[in-house]
Amino acid sequence: MLGCGAISQTHAQALSQLEGVQITAASSRTPEKAAQFCQRWGGEPVASAEALVKRPDVDVVVIGTPSGLHADQGLLAARAGKHVVVEKPIDVSLEKADALIAGCRKAGVVLAVISQFRYLDAVRKAREAIAAGRFGALTLGSAYIKWYRPQSYYASAAWRGTFKLDGGGCLINQGIHAIDQLLYLYGPVTHVQGFTATLAHTIEVEDVGVAALKFKHGGFGHVVGTTAAYPGQAARLELHGSRGSVILDLGGQIKLWEFSDEKGDPGTFGRTARETDGSAVGVEGASDPKAISVENHRRQFADIVEAIRTNREPGVSGEEGRKALALILAIYASARQGQEVAVG
Repeated sequence: MLGCGAISQTHAQALSQLEGVQITAASSRTPEKAAQFCQRWGGEPVASAEALVKRPDVDVVVIGTPSGLHADQGLLAARAGKHVVVEKPIDVSLEKADALIAGCRKAGVVLAVISQFRYLDAVRKAREAIAAGRFGALTLGSAYIKWYRPQSYYASAAWRGTFKLDGGGCLINQGIHAIDQLLYLYGPVTHVQGFTATLAHTIEVEDVGVAALKFKHGGFGHVVGTTAAYPGQAARLELHGSRGSVILDLGGQIKLWEFSDEKGDPGTFGRTARETDGSAVGVEGASDPKAISVENHRRQFADIVEAIRTNREPGVSGEEGRKALALILAIYASARQGQEVAVG
């Protein structure tokens, strides 16, 4: 384990639930953190990343450090012959992301990017419905990430809210979860028009961002992201087509599931009979980054372990992890330039 902060604790908890997997070493910029981490999860604290990747008892390096270090540390591990798992985002630039992907390919090691919400049952069900053509023509797909973080969250670590190591704000750090799901379900985006602002925090980066999207299949959509919507709501996806609609949140709840082929007719205008009731406030990190279920991480790590053991691609490869980064960086570029831009 490289990094022993909050997300690495979640990774360790997920790994502890898998058979045949153990933590053998951990390293942190703060030696005391590494010692405490190993006392809880096992393994030996190691002074540096360089020393950790040389250990013969390390097969996989799981990187939970600041985002701008992911590619450099991943390449260090890959060159030592270790498989690589990086927390989202894959890095903060496409150049570094591409270097990591190429480096892992060259070294013949598995590269996986954490995107645990792809492993939700609700996401799988929606993906199956799209693949089966039940939506008809895909018309509008949107991601909403209206979360809340106090100023103390950004003050808790010097890298948070910085361009160099965080890469941006609410979109690349928090919003990337729902943005990745939108791309995974609704398909690639070709062009964006975005706006960003810093309205409620003292940070370098945005705490509010919105964007209009053009999907490759011809449909449209948008992204709405913030860490300044008190007290925080569950991130949600809205997927619409000429013959069906699905709304789901990243807590795993399906809020709306309506298809014309279930009723045999187009239904009544405005019909939402299948909409479910219930509050989603505070679900899956909306107001507390530590308030996330470990089950989706467990599922993803199980997939990664199987990919390594069977020499196949993991469900969220480096190339898959790059997609959300490319869209977010295009939104940032559009906001800076004040015009529509293509997604790289």
